[in-house]
Amino acid sequence: MSKRELDSDAKNSVSSKQVKKLQIDRTDTPPDVHRALMALLTCSLNTKNDATIVSTVEALIKAHGAEVVAGWRDMSKHKHSVTHILVNFNKQKAIAALVPVLGQINTPRSSDLCTPLHLSIWKKNLELSALLIDLGADCTLKNSYGEDCEKLKAQVAQQNNIVFLDLELTAVPSDPSSSILEVAVVVTDMHLSELSRKGWVVKKAAEDMAKLPRWHQKHFQSVEAGGNGLFDDIAGAKALELGVVAKEVLEYVQGYCPKKCCSLAGFSVHGDREVLKKEIPELYSYMSHQIIDVSTIMNLSGKWKPDVLVGKPDQQGGSHRAMSDVVHSIETLKYFKAKLW
Repeated sequence: MSKRELDSDAKNSVSSKQVKKLQIDRTDTPPDVHRALMALLTCSLNTKNDATIVSTVEALIKAHGAEVVAGWRDMSKHKHSVTHILVNFNKQKAIAALVPVLGQINTPRSSDLCTPLHLSIWKKNLELSALLIDLGADCTLKNSYGEDCEKLKAQVAQQNNIVFLDLELTAVPSDPSSSILEVAVVVTDMHLSELSRKGWVVKKAAEDMAKLPRWHQKHFQSVEAGGNGLFDDIAGAKALELGVVAKEVLEYVQGYCPKKCCSLAGFSVHGDREVLKKEIPELYSYMSHQIIDVSTIMNLSGKWKPDVLVGKPDQQGGSHRAMSDVVHSIETLKYFKAKLW
């Protein structure tokens, strides 16, 4: 939805339900209420805290009734309601306190029938949209351009997705020379139900692999020799250059997560995140700064509730492949979720 579309005065596809709502909202507002709301909501609202807004509006409601305050509109061409203005200025605490009282969660503005939820889409503020949906916003209502907010439901849900990630590296994450050999990602919803998974192997020169320490030689050698086969995959046809892997991983995550919303998760994932900062900086910047470190949860459980550790899942085989480690981290977090939350 473009700003031009939102600012247009076109009036099409008006449902009888919406027309009725508009007629209900267009009540005469007493002059003192109008002056008070104009002073409160149209003069440097961004500098006013939510508590001041709530107390002022609540006083007007007490004196004149919620219906009178809900019927007020500003003097712009859009004829904004109180809730529309609070959405425009992202006053979330005031919205949470006042909207249930005013009953304006689905009120359309007269110029284009955009509800508060429509405006939150234009603001590209998923946190604000989630609040409105929690308060009862109807995603099926259409504005005068025929647009509803159904797609927003999926976007709001996506912001709670979790990106479990593991990297196999040439050295420990704290080593400046460390580089990525393998990437695995599993995306879950907030309840840890898997949505998708994918893995990538980074192409490396054979001579460079031969120089890696003894630990790598033992664990990454061929399956026939007792290893996990990572070296064979690195030399195989499916291995990709790091730049290609970086592009594909970012595009994959973007399909499930809005920018700056979803957390990286996994065992000691702070270390993987530092390597991403150096080798896949676009993904590092795209993710939320917050992480979910499964290792920390285990550590604190051992200190504060050690009995919970009895029965936690062990990694079968200890393969040291990225996808195996990711799956293990998810199963471990599921276990602690059931025991602690």
